[in-house]
Amino acid sequence: MNINRLVFTIEDVMNTCSRFAVSADFVDYCDIRTVIGLDKQDLELRPWLEAPYIGVTHHGYFLSVFEISGALREMSETASDDHPDAFEGMIAHLASTLSTTWKNIGHKLAFIFERDPEKGRDEVSAMIAPQMRSIQHIGVQLDDLLNEKINVISPWLVRERCWLAVWSSPTLVSHQERTDFNATVRAIQDKAPVARFGQEPWRWQMSGLKIRHDSFITTLEKALVRGGDGLLVRLLDVPEFCNEIRRETARNSTSAAWRPALPGKAAPAGALQEGDATALLAPFLNLQVFGCSPETEGNLVHAGGLWHGMVAITLPPQHPRPFNELVKLVPRSVPWRIRIDIMPGGMKALGWKKTISSFGQFIPSIRPLYDAFTQLAATDERDPVCVMTIVASTWGHTREICSRNQMLLESALQGWGVCNTTTTFGDPRRGWVNSMLAASAGSGPVPLYPPLSHALSMLPFNRPGTVWRGEGNLMLHTEDGCAWEVGLGSSRQNKHTELAPGDSGLGKSVLINTLTEIQVSSAQVSLPYVAHIDKGFSAMGLIQLIRDSLPEERKDEAVGICLLYTSPSPRDRQKSRMPSSA
Repeated sequence: MNINRLVFTIEDVMNTCSRFAVSADFVDYCDIRTVIGLDKQDLELRPWLEAPYIGVTHHGYFLSVFEISGALREMSETASDDHPDAFEGMIAHLASTLSTTWKNIGHKLAFIFERDPEKGRDEVSAMIAPQMRSIQHIGVQLDDLLNEKINVISPWLVRERCWLAVWSSPTLVSHQERTDFNATVRAIQDKAPVARFGQEPWRWQMSGLKIRHDSFITTLEKALVRGGDGLLVRLLDVPEFCNEIRRETARNSTSAAWRPALPGKAAPAGALQEGDATALLAPFLNLQVFGCSPETEGNLVHAGGLWHGMVAITLPPQHPRPFNELVKLVPRSVPWRIRIDIMPGGMKALGWKKTISSFGQFIPSIRPLYDAFTQLAATDERDPVCVMTIVASTWGHTREICSRNQMLLESALQGWGVCNTTTTFGDPRRGWVNSMLAASAGSGPVPLYPPLSHALSMLPFNRPGTVWRGEGNLMLHTEDGCAWEVGLGSSRQNKHTELAPGDSGLGKSVLINTLTEIQVSSAQVSLPYVAHIDKGFSAMGLIQLIRDSLPEERKDEAVGICLLYTSPSPRDRQKSRMPSSA
């Protein structure tokens, strides 16, 4: 009998069972069920919130999500730790803040970073939309100019987003408190109507867990902001991050305005059916967020008209490199997303392996393994050893494009400090979901065990950030294509001064004219007061453009004249240049 054929047959059976016997429906892969409503203290601490910010999973974990817009200033990745602009200084500060919490299990962090070049047009279109409405109000025909701006800038832009998901487990509270809470829930459940698929937040409102969850996310937020020298961080409400999760499953059919139905907001959608009150309540969040039915073919997933391929890191970087190095390695045309999960309890997870290796430490082949465990245990005393998983995904409109993108992404990950990767998943749908934003509290297939400071140094903390995201009127971009909005004359600054030095032909006049054009297209009622004094004809060209865009009876609102310099000496008059004033 061919032993290889037998082994392959057993593997195929196990692979089939893992794919089709683990979960019957795709909605079961998402474990978000309902929300914890806002209370008086929440509104006092965060008065801008209009919806709950804590989601609840089917295991009772509390979930909150931050959006990390980038760093408030550029940090040097080569400077020493004591340098004020050192990236390692921020990592040391964050590791010091989390080290005590990471000595015990109960919390979990997941950093999700995404780049999508196809959505670059949406970025600039959303920024230009208010200007389109403004020029209609003031009666200036600059539509063709704004449309041309969208067409020219879009190929250079990449939609870039970074999120931080935080889970808190019920194990954080005492056993007695959990017992008392469960007893209270059972007493209410005996009198409450049955709702198999309806949201019932009272089942999860454990006050002790909420206090610990709020305390942790507040401490984490302060550590990330670092007194204004760290990151731009914003706490998302549940409808916002549910929209992002749904967009990741159906990128081309999810509206930016879509929001899930929450308790107290949803109208009844039916009547009691055999004693089930589900139709009278808002349905589970997973039923609303996961609306597609993906199919698998090999290790690829087909959903929403796109093919998705996943890559998991099986061996961490042997020479750790900053996250910006990974961004440079992935081609700009490749859309991709990476999720890095960090959990406490690394040495506890390795406990049985360490015990077994201690018995075989006298065997030469096992001795290096025992020495590695001993070194990790010594490191854990000063820098907690955590559990980390890394899963990345990419997508394309066809299977061939997706396979190509998957190959390029895998090559970039392998070159990110020398890593080992795999594209084989027993359940590709589970691998795809575990690369999404907070859709599941589950992690990647291969656990890694780095010290906390090493894991934090691999995260996307040194990306460019702008305080005007979503409210800017000038679109710039970084060298790697990250969209960078600027708000001219916004309420976020008292004064705006732009100096544009440089040699002739570098685009100074183009930049200054662009700033003026943005002020015109951002006006509300009438043209703003702008004056140019230019030694040349650059400003005159802009004024003429504005005059041509105005109706005939309003052309006197934009005037440009040429001034002739006169001198008593005919010789000086011949050498003088004629400036223009607009």
